[in-house]
Amino acid sequence: MSTTDTTPDLATALPCEAGPELLPAALPLFQGGMLLDFHTGTTVEALMVERLGLDPEYAFGRVQTIFLDGHPVDDLNDKVHNGAVIALSAALPGLIGATMRKMGVLSSFRSGISHRNDEALTASGDGVFTLKLFNVILPEIGPGLLARGVNLPASRLVDRIAMLPTSFFESEPSIILEGRTVKIVPDMAGLPGVAADRLLHLVVKQ
Repeated sequence: MSTTDTTPDLATALPCEAGPELLPAALPLFQGGMLLDFHTGTTVEALMVERLGLDPEYAFGRVQTIFLDGHPVDDLNDKVHNGAVIALSAALPGLIGATMRKMGVLSSFRSGISHRNDEALTASGDGVFTLKLFNVILPEIGPGLLARGVNLPASRLVDRIAMLPTSFFESEPSIILEGRTVKIVPDMAGLPGVAADRLLHLVVKQ
């Protein structure tokens, strides 16, 4: 993949595989964002259906709020550029939620912050985007995405593991890192790649 100085090279990510016991720990990491590769210049609609594998009915009905680089999206034909941050959510509560809803009756009230396409940024090519998931969308589509594989800095996974309750470690869970079985413990600062904050390609089986 052709990269720029600011584009993470996902090809160098360390392979990391975990069993379903890690799912409750891994899911919240979507709130901070996971890295995925994609074809730049694709539309928001195609990204959800083709890249994320969402059923069109789910993508257009269940996903009520979409942010692209912090701006609410109304036009699903808007194109996604390299380095973009996409956030998906179900309907948010209250007046603010109704205002932020895609193509909602109150969307005109936030026209000044709505996403605007920039053709100069959306040339076709290989790229990386950050995906964030919130509220009910997180447990509904997060497990499937984890089963197919996502990318994140090793330090984020290590920090998340350190926050887990003692009961999690009683069953002596493990991960497979670069083909080697590694026991999961509260302090995994010595995990290969953590010191250099290498990327992990994390797969969590269901």
